[in-house]
Amino acid sequence: MFRGLLIAFCLTIPTILYASTVLPPDFCHYGGVEQHQAPPPQTLPKAEDNSNVNEEKFQLRLSGGNGGFSGFAIQAQDPSGAPVGRFQIIDEHNSKTMACKNLDDTILHAETQEEGPLKSVDFSWIPAGYQGTVRFVATLAKEGGQWVRRTLKEINV
Repeated sequence: MFRGLLIAFCLTIPTILYASTVLPPDFCHYGGVEQHQAPPPQTLPKAEDNSNVNEEKFQLRLSGGNGGFSGFAIQAQDPSGAPVGRFQIIDEHNSKTMACKNLDDTILHAETQEEGPLKSVDFSWIPAGYQGTVRFVATLAKEGGQWVRRTLKEINV
């Protein structure tokens, strides 16, 4: 009996650790529905905007503050919540893009962060012909597997 429980526990630990950086399965369909396993943190990462409007490319940095973050997914969304524009990777070690609706419309963490939590990640966003209000919405994995969804920044392009 004890051996069976020990084996089950040992098989569960990697699943729990892995789950902390796995994007919620309905992220693309619902734009990252809020999912909390604990109360949200008091401090949220901030997106710094180092834009060059003439080139229609926005340079952004997601910063984790004191605790950092173990995973992330970011979309630029129109007022209806649909992803718009496309992301360009600056830091290939820590980020990659994926398509939810259009090519490269979502940027997220690269595979498991083995060096520990990320402190920040830089990326570029291009409107790709979109004009109007854009909300940068991030779904973040904090330590312990908690996923938090927040609007980081809102701009007009």
